[in-house]
Amino acid sequence: MIIIIHGDDISQSASKFDSISKDWTVRIDAKKTSIDEIERGFQTDSLFDEKRTIIIENIESAKKDIVESLVKNSIQLSELTTVIMYSATTIHARILKKFTNSQIYDYKLPKLYFNFLDGLTPGNGKQRG
Repeated sequence: MIIIIHGDDISQSASKFDSISKDWTVRIDAKKTSIDEIERGFQTDSLFDEKRTIIIENIESAKKDIVESLVKNSIQLSELTTVIMYSATTIHARILKKFTNSQIYDYKLPKLYFNFLDGLTPGNGKQRG
């Protein structure tokens, strides 16, 4: 199973991430990792089937070859392995569509915030006269 949590609303996305990532086996920072580290993270060391949770952070900042390695390894997952990808920003659609059959949680800030902030430009207030 692949779960992707991302979006600009950091409080909601972090809350969701915390609620489902309590018992993790491997944690990978996609921004700072190598392909070899990803391969080792996805390998099972146990002779017995055990539930595994792999946390991958910062996928939006990863190099193209790192993303391709994550996609390749995610396709070959066993049923007992869960991959949770977390980003405190929005992950681009071209990356998301590579992870087929994944649960995607997108936490966006309401557009009302941006409309309000766009209205706060100098000279945009009422004229006193």
